[in-house]
Amino acid sequence: MSFFTRDLKKEKILASFLDATYVKLNLHFERIQELKLQKEGVDLIYVHKNKRFFIDEKAQLDYINTELPTFTFELSYLKNGVEKMGWLLDKNKITTHYFLIVNIYASDKTDLEKGFKRVKIISVNRTKLLAFLDGIGLTSTQLNGYNKKLRALENCKRKIAIDELFMKSQGCLYYSSQLHEKPINLQLRLNFLIENGLGKVIYPI
Repeated sequence: MSFFTRDLKKEKILASFLDATYVKLNLHFERIQELKLQKEGVDLIYVHKNKRFFIDEKAQLDYINTELPTFTFELSYLKNGVEKMGWLLDKNKITTHYFLIVNIYASDKTDLEKGFKRVKIISVNRTKLLAFLDGIGLTSTQLNGYNKKLRALENCKRKIAIDELFMKSQGCLYYSSQLHEKPINLQLRLNFLIENGLGKVIYPI
């Protein structure tokens, strides 16, 4: 089984659990199967007062039964050796909100088909996040500049401090050069997102 097939299977199992969780919250989402919308960063559509919200679920599925204080927002990655724009800055994405699925606990982390026990869901407003980052100097131009510099380095630490963020309490850049796609991410602390009104815990409530 390829990594892609394996990860897709994990995502489908988690999606079923999340759908049941949304029902508990009395949130009526439409889960999107259309490939075009999925490529535009839409997993769910929520309609409220005749306004449509486009939600992209981002899950820490590589960290089952583990609680991390951070979440990574993708700036770029490699596909067949060619650099691609990450989902955070991709202007082709129509995402309005990210659902960060964290603290994912499974009955058996080696066999997810046995089911999930609990998760934590944090909703992040994409427009507010990008505006906030812009306001502290992390404009798309600045982030792309950092990204370009890191791509030029052959050997690089995973965590890279930047002037715009306090590394211990706010965030940093994170270069996963050991992975096949070699993603470069903006890593932000969950508490930092919540304290600045960019993220809100919607489950558990």
